[in-house]
Amino acid sequence: MIFFRLTEDFLIPSEVDKSSLQLLNQAGRPVAKVRNIINSYGLALARVEEALASTEIKLGEHPIQLEKPSWWPTEGVTEERQEK
Repeated sequence: MIFFRLTEDFLIPSEVDKSSLQLLNQAGRPVAKVRNIINSYGLALARVEEALASTEIKLGEHPIQLEKPSWWPTEGVTEERQEK
């Protein structure tokens, strides 16, 4: 899962089925499926590494900001677990 924030001037109308929306990278490839949006914040099921590595993420034509969850493990932790 990944969190994202919409810009203040772009809000999704309430009648839109939010679960049908996708986040696209700079190449136009889907990297996440939106699960819900409340006000200007959203939650999406994502290929997190690919999404975070993208230089630009958009919802439709609108750029958004991704936020890595605080509970997401860092690379160092993953490497330490593999060594044990």
